[in-house]
Amino acid sequence: MTEIIEKKNIIFISDVHFGAKPDEDPKILEDVAKLLGYAKKEGFRLIILGDLFDYWMEFGDSYPKYAEPMLNLFEDFNKIDPTLYITGNHDNWGDGELKKRGFDVEHEYRIIETEQSKFLLMHGDGLKDSSFGYPRPFYHRILRNPTFVSFFKAIFGKRIGLNLMKWFSAKSRNENEPAKDNVAENPLDSWVISFLNSNPSKIDGIIAGHTHQSKLYKTDNGLYINTGRFFRDRTVLVYTNSCFQLVTWDGKKQEFTPSKKKIALSARN
Repeated sequence: MTEIIEKKNIIFISDVHFGAKPDEDPKILEDVAKLLGYAKKEGFRLIILGDLFDYWMEFGDSYPKYAEPMLNLFEDFNKIDPTLYITGNHDNWGDGELKKRGFDVEHEYRIIETEQSKFLLMHGDGLKDSSFGYPRPFYHRILRNPTFVSFFKAIFGKRIGLNLMKWFSAKSRNENEPAKDNVAENPLDSWVISFLNSNPSKIDGIIAGHTHQSKLYKTDNGLYINTGRFFRDRTVLVYTNSCFQLVTWDGKKQEFTPSKKKIALSARN
């Protein structure tokens, strides 16, 4: 799906992993609440690139209760401007609750066009469409499979099922913890560079999360941006005045701390 972006101000956020560590959740919730307040005041659109929750699974009308405060924040925000929510490998086991809360839910990818460029937005754990040449790891494909999810729910039920999802999420999250901030050290980074070099879809850039490493990298054939991990670093990506900039959200001061990672877009030829 391709979407024309009319708003010139956008905040991209990924890997909040709310629910991963209960002792840290109140502070994460507070910082997200202040970020949404800022976005509302300043007229920013919000786009989530996956893993808002550390684990998410719906059993009919039931879902993890820890998520309720975060859902309430976004439900209020979404009444003004629905948040695009591209689900990640931790938060895709849903039956419609996210849509009820006003999210524009996308389980694969979304292409957006600004006045100058076209970008592919994704979480980063892989894509179902084989034409992209970036399949998800085997157990990610299993966990996203509707037949498996239905079987899982029927066999384990809500209590055991949610505990198992929590275990799967912790395992996957720990595997993603970065050792170094290097653009070519994980499968996503390598695939992005290869994809942009071949550029079959004439994409000007790719914006993702998943690896927990914030990056803004310009190749000869396009732009690669990774929002990094909000849950630990509070990094977000801001698009305004035709510029992308990785910043850190300071909830206490309710402002962004700019980084040196900033790229202005030039008009298409």
